[in-house]
Amino acid sequence: MKLIYLISLLFLSSCFSYKVLIFNPAYGSSHSNFLGKLADILIDGGHNVTMLIPTYLSNKRNQPGSKKVKHIVEIGQDERTWKIFEEGQVEEIVKTKIWTMDPEMMSLFSIVGRMNVGIGYQCEYIFKQTEILEQLRNENFDLAITESLFLCPFALFDHIGIKTVINADSNLFKDAVKYAHGEPAAIGYYPGLFSPNGDKMSFVARVKNLITMLFTKYLFGSRYEQELKTIKPYYNGTKSWTELVSNVAFYFINSNKYLDYASPTLPKTVFVGGMQVTTNKKKQN
Repeated sequence: MKLIYLISLLFLSSCFSYKVLIFNPAYGSSHSNFLGKLADILIDGGHNVTMLIPTYLSNKRNQPGSKKVKHIVEIGQDERTWKIFEEGQVEEIVKTKIWTMDPEMMSLFSIVGRMNVGIGYQCEYIFKQTEILEQLRNENFDLAITESLFLCPFALFDHIGIKTVINADSNLFKDAVKYAHGEPAAIGYYPGLFSPNGDKMSFVARVKNLITMLFTKYLFGSRYEQELKTIKPYYNGTKSWTELVSNVAFYFINSNKYLDYASPTLPKTVFVGGMQVTTNKKKQN
């Protein structure tokens, strides 16, 4: 209910049903489930939700993460993207390496470039679906929601004229997104997304924390730049990736601020950890 209230603050009145577009890429089950849960909450609140599901990983198709959404628009996977992801074993990397900060992770620098090219091709493929995009434009959505895994949805929302956007990240702060928002990195006491450290760090640990933050900023920043470069012939906007990511109404974080490490945040940053927890509503005798 708290989440519905926060979203309702975007509008003059909560007495009407609003049209919401959720860009939920087929890329990872946890990401799909998180955005799917948001869709279910909005539907329970009486809002009209459309889910756009572009396929980034072919074996993640047919996983909307929602039990209640009825209107789903699917976009397939670009053949070039499929080839790059298959050759680079992207899914295996995401499963086994991406959450481990060790010397082996530095080998990802050689893979990030190819991944970014594949992700850029997929964004280009999405923008080429002009008939689908025109249909979405004509829907005149009041609100759009996505996750900052990719820049493509933010550019897409701008392209089809959706003014109010929420970035809902299924994980913790992305260092590149904090940078775009202008929130302090606080490397001395706040662990980066991939950092194995806590908030009490030695000098060496702080240096390593800085390296992980710079790596994450490079990982997502270079991805966003590649996507913008690839869609330049199709995107009718002129915004940079920092503008697209930062010009959102709210930035949802899948964490509990009372349990997470303390960090300076902007008022638009809202912690929604526990949103996916299913509670037993049956009365106890």
